[in-house]
Amino acid sequence: WQCEMLRHLKDYEARKPKQHPILLSPGGWVPGGRTWTPEDKFVESPAWQTALGNLKLTRLLAQRVRDLVRMNPREDLATTGCCLAHEGQEYIVYAPGREGFRVGGLRAGRAYRYKWFSTAKAATLETGQVTADASTLSFRPPCEGAVLFLMLEDRSG
Repeated sequence: WQCEMLRHLKDYEARKPKQHPILLSPGGWVPGGRTWTPEDKFVESPAWQTALGNLKLTRLLAQRVRDLVRMNPREDLATTGCCLAHEGQEYIVYAPGREGFRVGGLRAGRAYRYKWFSTAKAATLETGQVTADASTLSFRPPCEGAVLFLMLEDRSG
């Protein structure tokens, strides 16, 4: 039944201008046991709890972005190749490893607020501010599977 409902929702949203992530909960699936128990968040695996936590962080991040409509995939603006950006304004960069990377298209001399998120822990790790001394800045992820949110500081407030 869940698979049919998921298929119905995906078909319905395919004709709409916006689509949403739809997850099929593993419920109380017992690995290797081929049985289901009543769906209970305390029975679900730690991996599923992390996935749910990351969905919550994604929603919070989407709410913080000033102009999500203007953000586009821009692999050329981050050396990780995984960047969603409104150039000069806001950036969301995924860093799969611990290697340093560069973000370009910044406004030199302007301050940017940043937040680091851990996809493994589904948590905010660090926040701060950095000033772009050039149009490109270097960053080092605090962990593997980190997400950097970078937003131009508003001078009006």
